[in-house]
Amino acid sequence: MKSYPLRDTGFSVDLVPVAPNVFGFKLTHPDNSFLFPEASEWIANLKRAILENGDKELHLRLDKQRFKDLLAELPVLGFQLKHERTEFHSPVADLPDDQGTPISWKPMESLEEAAKALHAVAIGDPDYDPNEDALEGIKYYFGDANFKASSLQLGFIDNKLAALVIVQVKPDGWSRITYMGVHPDFRKRGLGKWVHRKGFSLMKEMGGKNYFGGTVSTNQSMLKVFRESGCRELRVLQEWIRK
Repeated sequence: MKSYPLRDTGFSVDLVPVAPNVFGFKLTHPDNSFLFPEASEWIANLKRAILENGDKELHLRLDKQRFKDLLAELPVLGFQLKHERTEFHSPVADLPDDQGTPISWKPMESLEEAAKALHAVAIGDPDYDPNEDALEGIKYYFGDANFKASSLQLGFIDNKLAALVIVQVKPDGWSRITYMGVHPDFRKRGLGKWVHRKGFSLMKEMGGKNYFGGTVSTNQSMLKVFRESGCRELRVLQEWIRK
């Protein structure tokens, strides 16, 4: 994908795929440094990249406080605000496991089974786009060489589908729960924390070190799950889309 280098800094704004036919921009450094340059040093490159990729559906997630000046310009560049997300971070070793869970888990057996389960579990979930093709989304996850069948697990209670969790762990230990959900028939029973903790258990088994996660800021039940699990609030992002 195309890269827009920042002169004399080693950083670049890179165009990256985030879903089938959907792209975003990522600020990267060859040494994976977390010491990002000031916003003013790369906003011009980001705006250039946006203008040069007018034929693509673009998603942006930007820190609400750090990039407030750029956020004010996004409507002029054709973006619409989708929602705000509250994001969390914790060392994986500090997170609780799912010992004592009432849910029985098993890895997915086929892409079709996983897609059917995802579609059923995600009904009414504010973190899931109902227009997304579940099967294509599952196939996209398997485009990551680190993604395994055991990364996607189905949860059952009394032999009925009750939950689903999808985990990704990179070789450097970066970890996230790509998606988790409770089937509508099993909601409001306090199961969300157990699905979350199953994700943490999988991360530990897969060598995860640092967990990053989040949810739309209006999803109060999921925010409660994060906080009950001891996750530390990191920032609030605004997600913008240009179609």
